[in-house]
Amino acid sequence: MIEIKDIDDNPPRFLQSFSSIWSGSYKVRLLENVPIGSQHLLPSAYDADIDSNAKVRYQLLGDSSDVNYEKMFTIKVKEPSQANTEDSVYLTVQQKLDYELKKEYFLRLEACGLTYVLPQCSSLPVRVLIQDVNDNAPNIVYPSKNIHEITVSEASPIGTLLIKLEAEDADSNEAGRVTFSIPHPTDSNTLTDTIVKGNHTNHSLPFRLDPDTGEIRLSSSLSASNIPKYTLNILASDNGEPSLSTLLQLRINVADTNDHAPEIRIKRIGCNPQSSDLTKMTVLSNAETGTHVCLLMVSDADLHQNGHVKCQSETIDDELQQRFGIGFSLLSNGRVSGHALYTLQVTRDLSLSARLSETSTGGPALFTTLVVTCKDHGEPYALTSSVSLKIRLVHQKDYQLCFEHQQYRLEIEESDGSRFNLLRPQLQELVDHVRFELKPIEKMDGNCEQLHVDEDTGELSFPSGTDREHNEYIRCLLVASEFDEKTITRSATTEIHINVTDTNDNIPNIIPSLLLTGFSLTEWDSLADLYGEQSESSIHIGTIVAEDLDAAENGTVRFHLKEVTAQATHPKSLFMSELRLPHFQLDSSTGQLTLPPDEHKRVDREQTSDFELRVMLEDCGTVVKQSNMQTLKVHVDDVNDNPPKWDPQLVASVPTTLNHYGLGPSPVPLRIHWTVSQESLDELSAHLRAFDPDQEENGQFSFFSLEQEHLPKSVLIGRTMLPKKAYQLNENGTVQVWTSNLVRDQEYILGVGVRDHGQVRRLQSTGYFYFNPGLYRESVDTHIVKYSFSSFPNDVKQLLTTRSTDSPHSSTASATTHSPWFSLPVSTFKLVISSLLCFGVTVIFVGGMIVYVISRKRVIQNTEENILNHQNLKGNTENPDGQEQVTSESLVSHYTSTDPYNIYGTVNFIPQTGLNVYYPDYHSAQLSRLRNHTENPSFMEDPLDHHGFQISNGQCYSLASAGLMTHDKHNNITCSYINPVRPYGSFFK
Repeated sequence: MIEIKDIDDNPPRFLQSFSSIWSGSYKVRLLENVPIGSQHLLPSAYDADIDSNAKVRYQLLGDSSDVNYEKMFTIKVKEPSQANTEDSVYLTVQQKLDYELKKEYFLRLEACGLTYVLPQCSSLPVRVLIQDVNDNAPNIVYPSKNIHEITVSEASPIGTLLIKLEAEDADSNEAGRVTFSIPHPTDSNTLTDTIVKGNHTNHSLPFRLDPDTGEIRLSSSLSASNIPKYTLNILASDNGEPSLSTLLQLRINVADTNDHAPEIRIKRIGCNPQSSDLTKMTVLSNAETGTHVCLLMVSDADLHQNGHVKCQSETIDDELQQRFGIGFSLLSNGRVSGHALYTLQVTRDLSLSARLSETSTGGPALFTTLVVTCKDHGEPYALTSSVSLKIRLVHQKDYQLCFEHQQYRLEIEESDGSRFNLLRPQLQELVDHVRFELKPIEKMDGNCEQLHVDEDTGELSFPSGTDREHNEYIRCLLVASEFDEKTITRSATTEIHINVTDTNDNIPNIIPSLLLTGFSLTEWDSLADLYGEQSESSIHIGTIVAEDLDAAENGTVRFHLKEVTAQATHPKSLFMSELRLPHFQLDSSTGQLTLPPDEHKRVDREQTSDFELRVMLEDCGTVVKQSNMQTLKVHVDDVNDNPPKWDPQLVASVPTTLNHYGLGPSPVPLRIHWTVSQESLDELSAHLRAFDPDQEENGQFSFFSLEQEHLPKSVLIGRTMLPKKAYQLNENGTVQVWTSNLVRDQEYILGVGVRDHGQVRRLQSTGYFYFNPGLYRESVDTHIVKYSFSSFPNDVKQLLTTRSTDSPHSSTASATTHSPWFSLPVSTFKLVISSLLCFGVTVIFVGGMIVYVISRKRVIQNTEENILNHQNLKGNTENPDGQEQVTSESLVSHYTSTDPYNIYGTVNFIPQTGLNVYYPDYHSAQLSRLRNHTENPSFMEDPLDHHGFQISNGQCYSLASAGLMTHDKHNNITCSYINPVRPYGSFFK
């Protein structure tokens, strides 16, 4: 054999480079967020040599342009294992990768043999591709700060570009695409909510943001006077998973432009009932300097200098000045709440006042026209507004008194407490002597009594509070009367309208009529299935109607069913704890009370006559809720679902099937108890008894007789139907039979029934009884006239001499009958028997107690007398003092002998039971046996005799009959007893 030795003549080769799909490099894809130390498997080289020549040494080389590859990556080689016969080469990450810094690395995995002189090597190009992950949040390039402020003119047209936001994201693809948004306050819990100053929300902002370009344009007009500043939170988000965001706060200041002219409002002083034009006013002919004619309030919606206003007046017609010396001046009163206030006053030339007397009151009216011009300080140009005032001159007698407003409207909240300083209506002029009073506008307006007016100041108040439920709307006429001494010279009126708003001060209540009557619910009809009358839908019981005097939500009532209880029809016979109550359903909004069909089956009037529902009523008040717990009754109405039932004392057996001609059980045998008439022995009477648990007509019933075809054929065999002329059955259940019309040796049968008086359906039960005239005649002949026949067919001839008791459940009373002198009523008979039984038990108990006391006394006496019976002496025990106290009363007890001749001490005694010791039954295993050669140191030979005994089969037999009597102090005996004779000395326990 020639062995060929291997030499290292094959270089390691990477088989991947020989594949048809070889792309020139082996690609490794790594996420940029891979942890440091993570390893990724690379291909292994194959060497055709064997053993040590096949071992490969690996080396990782980098691109000549990348000198940092050694810091980023290294390789780890794992030796072959049983599962893998080749080396495992892993590329290990040594530093954190960053896609944004370098996206790929070009490496070479070199594999060489272990020959170090001229090693043979091959290499595998490795291309490491770094994959991007969304690890960079967007960076807002413009504006560069996270809080940016811009100013825009309120005159800017819609569509004006306010700012263009720019942002970049170092990530690639969707993770690097940035979009802009104005987040809703609930969109993110980690970002600051959108802040919008003013009354605007996100949906009403006057700006439009393009999410892709970042352009913010004006979408509606701006007004610096309304909202001078906006603050927006703008979110720049990439589209990676998960998305990363950057927040920018943009503050937009609205610059004012002078685009609003001054606005002039006039408040007249004085009355002008002929015209509602505020520019027309009057002045008294005797008005003095400083008298107010009107008040001007001037405002400008512009800001700063654009909103500052200055006014001046110019007289167009100075007729009043020339003729009466009456002129007018405009005085500034400063600014109040953004308004410039001016007062138009009278200036009087007193030198011309004498001419007033020359004015003809019947001539044409005199006027003066005055123009008031107001100008703001806007730049580059000012805006002006003007108003023309026409002032008429009137005499004092023609000048009317009036309030500032013809109508005052006030809204207050109802309250139990006093309400003061509600309103003080003002007159148009100052009057020295005036009195105020309230009057109803119409006769029906009687609620003005609640409202009080101060007669001197006109102040309105509610001294006793106000109740909206009593008066929701109050309408009164306020009259102001000017008087001179006691004469009213002028008066003015105005209407006062007060709307009283609600507070939740009333609890909800079920209407009284419903609380009184409750609801009605028909019980479940157990027989309805036979008629197909039962409904499968929910039972509508009724709708709870509640009232709450409050308004709106305060008066809206919700219903909640809290508890259901039941009232038993027969409380003494019904265990309420075992009653399954139905589950009523109550709609919380509508108050509709229903009962599902499955729950309806639990409603049985014969068990439950009423249900009590505990209902909580709660209003929907927002500030405070009012609630009330009330009880509502649901009465259970009866249906005829129970046939009349025979008195159990009459029924001989219980039927198991329905009869063949009507509802109710099949005929049952009855026990009839007959009473003999005192007038004639041929006339007998009895009373049928039944009961029906239904109500009213459904529970009322009457009796009737059955025809032969309605009786089972089996009970008719050998019997004849009782002839109609021989009996009479009344509707109340009274039965009379005349035996003179019957055959003595014939047995008769009569079918009877009981039927209720129901309207929807009539239910019944049937039965039958036998009658044997022959048995009755035999009882008469033997002077037994009180008897009953058993209804059992096999016991027909049984003669009873006792009278059955009336049923306590019978719905009708037994007929009054006359009994013979020797027949006792049932109740009396029961009382006599009960008394005798009680007396007998008492005698037995007393006698037993007497016997027990006597026997106990005898036992104690015999115990004292026979204290030394059956003793087990301890050998050679001395008792120097001759005494030792008793320690127990057990079967074997310690006793003390006081006999002075007793020189031996402790002995064990067995107490005697008092029986005659000569009785053989007394000698049992309970007797103590004395040891042989036992001493009797107590000198009991005389008068106590020891009789020798012999044990045989566990019994002691006396040897006295054999003449073996001993008087020795030492007795060799097998068993022993002591004759019950009192020894010397006394003993105690």
